[in-house]
Amino acid sequence: MSGNHARRITEALKTAPDPTPQQVRETLHCLGYIDERLDGPQRSGKTVEFTVDLRILGGKCLSGSTTGTKTVLEPYGAIASDDVRCLDVQRRS
Repeated sequence: MSGNHARRITEALKTAPDPTPQQVRETLHCLGYIDERLDGPQRSGKTVEFTVDLRILGGKCLSGSTTGTKTVLEPYGAIASDDVRCLDVQRRS
């Protein structure tokens, strides 16, 4: 499931060659991702980083970063709980 979301997001972010956090947010909104399921987007150096919470859809948390020319998305496991945000979930090293 996360793979389908990753492909959709990657394809949509190709349209912004030098994306700003606001452009990334608007792109994610156009794809149907609501603010309550997003952390970020925020700038980190030359990239824009964000997290999408897909747990209500039966998926995982999805950590992403984009430069406009390259988008990287990584799904990671999470406890399905309303009071635990994706950013609170510990990742395996």
